[in-house]
Amino acid sequence: MSEEAELVVGDMADVCREIYIRERQLFQSRMHGDDRAYIPGPKWDGTDFPDCYSQKSVWPKIARFVLEKSLDPYICIWSRFQLQVSKNIPRPPMPNQIALDKYSDMYDEAVEARGDAIMHQFEFEKSYLVTEMRLLGRSDPKMENREVFETVLLDETIPVSPLLRYCIATQEDFSDIGAWFFASACKQYQRFPELYDEHWAAAKIPKELIEKTRADRALIMQREEICDGE
Repeated sequence: MSEEAELVVGDMADVCREIYIRERQLFQSRMHGDDRAYIPGPKWDGTDFPDCYSQKSVWPKIARFVLEKSLDPYICIWSRFQLQVSKNIPRPPMPNQIALDKYSDMYDEAVEARGDAIMHQFEFEKSYLVTEMRLLGRSDPKMENREVFETVLLDETIPVSPLLRYCIATQEDFSDIGAWFFASACKQYQRFPELYDEHWAAAKIPKELIEKTRADRALIMQREEICDGE
């Protein structure tokens, strides 16, 4: 493999590791109420032992798998965890249980399904917000438009995600509301950034959120941590 190809695989391996960590923590929290941080141990990250025994990292294998099959690593790893959830299997999938040919069809279908879901989510949330604003404006004609916007955006009982609330708050220059939802919006966006960029283009996702997400991802990939965990 050429040096350039090795760099591509290395970069993708870092991304896959980052995604796995995030999805595993979400899985642990959802299935077991465990919110502790997860860090892969030497079994998965690889290491060299004094007796010359070398344990290879599993992430380059996953990286080559998604690259060769043109898979979205976010969707691929996310759907593998969702398979465990759908079967009510309490144990998360191990890293070496991801890059397997038997899951290829599932990964292909998951990309299309998740993209459609995100697209429909945007249309639903946008329509819901517009309806709520109209109803509120009619119920109290004395309210000014900005007051209507502010009231609805802060109403967390309605099914509208933090990302859309943040986008609209930014567009309408509600800096305090934007700041309130910024962290949650970042967490939502960073799970499927490419799909949100594609299907939520009309939401005009602010550059500061995109740049923050990229910076966070870069820090995670550059960080070197040592842990004896699994």
